[in-house]
This record gives sequence, C-alpha cells and structure tokens, in this order.
Amino acid sequence: GAWGGAGGGSGSGIQGPWGGGGMEGGAVGRARWTLFAPAVLVGVTYGLLWALLALLGRGDGVIARTALIVFSLGTPLLLMYGFLRFNSVWITAAEGQLWMARGWPRITSTRIPLDEIDRIALAQSFIGRWFNVGEIVVHLHNGRQMKISDIGAPGAVRQRLHAELMRSRGMRAP
Repeated sequence: GAWGGAGGGSGSGIQGPWGGGGMEGGAVGRARWTLFAPAVLVGVTYGLLWALLALLGRGDGVIARTALIVFSLGTPLLLMYGFLRFNSVWITAAEGQLWMARGWPRITSTRIPLDEIDRIALAQSFIGRWFNVGEIVVHLHNGRQMKISDIGAPGAVRQRLHAELMRSRGMRAP
C-alpha cells in the first residue's frame, strides 16, 4: 500500500479498533521491508566467507566453522525476527483514537484518545532517510512519549496522523 507496506490487515492477531486482528480498513503506517536487512546482510556476509574459505581449502578451520554456524543459525533467527516484527508493527487513527502496536516481542496494542495527544513527530536517522523508514513519536499532554519504530514512509504517515489529529480538534491541517 501507499503507507509503507501491504494494505489490509496485519495478520498479527493483535486486537485493533475494528475488532479483527490488526488494522483492517484504516491502515496508516506499517513496518518496512528493511526489517529483513540484517538477516540478508548476515546471510550474505557469512555465507560468502564460508564459501570463500571452502574454495581456498580452509573449510575445516575455526573461522570457516564459525562462519558456517553464524550463517546457518543467525540468518534464520534474524529472518524470523524480521517476519514477526513486520507483521506486528502498525499505527493508525480511527474512532477518535490513535491505535499503535509496537510489534514483536511486545505483542500489545495501545489506544490513545486523540484529545490526550499534544503533537506527533518524526525521528529518522541518515540511513532511515535513505531507506524511507523511521520512528513516529507521539507526545502526550502529560509529558509522556510513545514511540513506534520501523515505520515505512514515516513522513507521509506523520502527515496523515497529524491531519487526523487536527480534524479531531476541529481544525484544518496545514
């Protein structure tokens, strides 16, 4: 979808504002494919290291064995982590509430009434700007902050959430 991931439900099993699992209907922000980058990087790096050492006749050495162990255990574990986060991170505004699920390993969703929100900000690193991924920071009137990371197209997501916040206050978003 246009909001940083596939449209429709998240399939996470998290109870969302529409009674189903996740964010059916009003999806605003989802996790980005970049969650899988560490698994790909580890898999390629350690797989190529092991293959190179094996081709050079050093496939039975300590470094080659370590590379093979990291490749064969680390890559699937990182892929599983990326998959679980990808399917459980989302944020949306509906029914006068901001709904957010920070994703695995914290499989919980949070509901914040829009009238408790002071502002919605965006935090992005240099790499995040490069891959168009970032963190949405929700500032509450009581001084607390709620953060949700790994959101794709975070500028567009923040803009849409801000517009919904302004609409709930009877104002037009700039």
